[in-house]
Amino acid sequence: MAERVYYGVVQGNCVRLPAGVELRDGLRVEVCLIDPPAAPPAPSDPLQQQLQALGLVRPRPTPAPPAPAADRSPIHVTGSPLSAQIRTERR
Repeated sequence: MAERVYYGVVQGNCVRLPAGVELRDGLRVEVCLIDPPAAPPAPSDPLQQQLQALGLVRPRPTPAPPAPAADRSPIHVTGSPLSAQIRTERR
């Protein structure tokens, strides 16, 4: 059976699926919890609040979390340096 994704809401320790989704009894399922998106913090500046309420400005997007640290150790390559190869090809 192909993998399908359905979204539902937990009510009374049971997952409520949208209308029309039929799952047979005994079917194995996997449930992944999804954190709701955090609401952007309200601006502390009253002018900024008023402009947002009027729809004239949008709140600043929250910055992306930092990328995980990658392995930045140098690798050893045989042959001449790339800059020397480029100079040779251009001649």
